[in-house]
Amino acid sequence: MLTGGGGLAGFRRDIQDWAGSASIKHKPTGLFVMGAFSFSDNDDSNTKHAGIFTGTSDPQMRAGDIEFGIQRGVPWFNLDKLGETSVFGSISNIHNGLGAGTGLGRIGPTRFLPAGTFDNVTVGAEITGADVDRWAVGVEQALDSANMHLYAVYQHFTADVDLVDASLNHVAAPLDDFQLFYAGARIYF
Repeated sequence: MLTGGGGLAGFRRDIQDWAGSASIKHKPTGLFVMGAFSFSDNDDSNTKHAGIFTGTSDPQMRAGDIEFGIQRGVPWFNLDKLGETSVFGSISNIHNGLGAGTGLGRIGPTRFLPAGTFDNVTVGAEITGADVDRWAVGVEQALDSANMHLYAVYQHFTADVDLVDASLNHVAAPLDDFQLFYAGARIYF
C-alpha cells in the first residue's frame, strides 16, 4: 500500500502488464518481420469503479504491432556503397489505451471529459473505450563511414472514442484522421 502526503493515504497501485515480441530476418534476402503485443489491467484503488457515470473500472488495454520490410545494400544511386537501406511498413492497433488516473494525460480516474474537450461534443461525457489504428511506411539509409542512419517515416492514424453522457446515452464524437511525417538522423557512438 502506498501512503504519503497529497491525499495518497490508502492509495493502492495495481497494474498488471503482459507483453511480448518476436522478430525474424532472412539474412540472404534482407526480408524481416517483427510482431509485438501487450495487455494491461489497471486496478488502482483510485480507478476501481471510478467511471463518473457508469461506475465501471478502466477497461483492459491491449495493443499489437506488426512491422515488415527489407534491409540490404541497394545498388541504385550507389547507395550500397554508403551502407544498408531499409524500406519498411507497419500496422498497429491500440484498444482502450486510456491511461486514466496515471497522471500521464488529461484523463483522470473518473474518465470524465468536460463539454468542449472535443469541438463537436457539447456535453460532459465519460470515455468508456477508445481505438487507435496506425499504419506507417518508412525508409532508412545507413551511412557506415559516419556511424549514422538517416530516416524518413510517414504515419497515418485513425481514432475512435466511445463516450456516454450522464443518462448513459451514446455521445457521438467523430474524430479526424491524423497524419504525421518525420525525418531525422541517429548517430551511434
